[in-house]
Amino acid sequence: MTYTGEQLKYGFWIPSFLEGFGDSITEVKEIGEKRDLRVSCTQLLVPAKEQNRVLKEWIREIPHLEIDFLILSSHVPQKLLDAIGENQNLKGLYIKWTKAKKIAPITKNTKLEYLHIGPGASIEDIEQIASLNSLEVLSIENTKKNPGYSFLQHMSRADWRC
Repeated sequence: MTYTGEQLKYGFWIPSFLEGFGDSITEVKEIGEKRDLRVSCTQLLVPAKEQNRVLKEWIREIPHLEIDFLILSSHVPQKLLDAIGENQNLKGLYIKWTKAKKIAPITKNTKLEYLHIGPGASIEDIEQIASLNSLEVLSIENTKKNPGYSFLQHMSRADWRC
């Protein structure tokens, strides 16, 4: 991929790039033919029963979607993160924030080139990211429970920021 001057200066996940994904969708049926998705499937202003239905649909469908980029613009619970790990098509994943403890499931996404993990203070196994050999861009925020970022020295392709 060729990076814009703005991306080189400020990082890959710049607002103008993210805006190209359009508005967030909530329901799986809204996907259509899109290969790049911005999804908000948690923290919805709906009754709990409806919220659970929406989340369960995404958990069931995400492993099978033929998409390149996935932006999760609301909280990502562990079960959703586990489902994302089953999707082998993703090139880019943007997680706004999570309370998940295990990030290892996403390391099954061997095609991942671009990864952003927003505040994830509960993540305990961040060093698992080192197994993502295709990773070019890595952005990590607020992962307090990890032993450090020494694993990054073994990632030759990644342009990372912590």
